[in-house]
Amino acid sequence: IFGGTATRRPHGYCEVTLNIDNTDRSLNFNDDFVSITRRFYRSHESEYLINNVLNTIIYFVKYMTKNRKFENCQLKNY
Repeated sequence: IFGGTATRRPHGYCEVTLNIDNTDRSLNFNDDFVSITRRFYRSHESEYLINNVLNTIIYFVKYMTKNRKFENCQLKNY
């Protein structure tokens, strides 16, 4: 998380988005692309979004682990 400089103010969170090609429909969405985003706040809270829709961590982990594109991935609890 950017701490700021003498001329720029600090940011309250950082964000990363993974864009996945879903043209083969291996993910359970009717879109050609699926975006998965995590926002991490300075307060240590997180938000998870799938296609810009806010989701709980429980839904996010269940969704990720039941799709075959991610079957060999291990999600760690942070």
